[in-house]
Amino acid sequence: MFKINNPGGYVHLSEIPQNNPLRWNILHRTGEEEFVNQTGEMKCRDFFNDLVAAKQEKHYFSIYGFNNEKIKWNDEGLWFLLTNLVNSDNFIKQVNEVVNPKIVEQLGEEARLKISVRSPTSAVLLIPNAFWESTYRISVVTMLLRASNYKTIFESWDDIFAPASPLNTSEGGTWTPKTRKYVQENGFIVPDHTKEHWFFYTKEANSKSIKDKWPVSYIHNCGANAWINAAV
Repeated sequence: MFKINNPGGYVHLSEIPQNNPLRWNILHRTGEEEFVNQTGEMKCRDFFNDLVAAKQEKHYFSIYGFNNEKIKWNDEGLWFLLTNLVNSDNFIKQVNEVVNPKIVEQLGEEARLKISVRSPTSAVLLIPNAFWESTYRISVVTMLLRASNYKTIFESWDDIFAPASPLNTSEGGTWTPKTRKYVQENGFIVPDHTKEHWFFYTKEANSKSIKDKWPVSYIHNCGANAWINAAV
């Protein structure tokens, strides 16, 4: 059984309401099955873009109560406690049978998500380093995890993007049709001309432009939707 110390975390964030009940707790692994909760429950995935800035550029800042310099990393990536799962067994089944095969196909075995049930409504998850290479990748994988936290069962990659899927209904306002189409066709691979970037907010504001053009809000909001609408 996983032991999680400091279960309440310490962070008090300014976050907007979310349709999905899924909550993210960033953990630091301190033993084989022992962790420290670094944040407490988080709703918003945009804070993960801030962690990409810390990981890739050592670009540290605080936004909406979140300080990206304070998070401790494990060598293998970042661990999470996921709470408010609709059904942890179904969630893990979809991760292992639908999401992970695409990950392994495109990014290799070392990028496979590692996930274990903690309770009927919670799980412990490792998001490996491959996803912290760009805000696009972390945005895509966490969106797919969130879309898996509904009663809908996906049998294939294309099922995730079906018209009646949560990605197009309950989560329909998160990605534009162009982004959904791009991710369905390309998965975790960014457009060729942006492969050397860790964030790509506009042609003028990206990880290859001068830092004076990097308002922290650009990084914070540079998920898959912003990236694809700027690059495609």
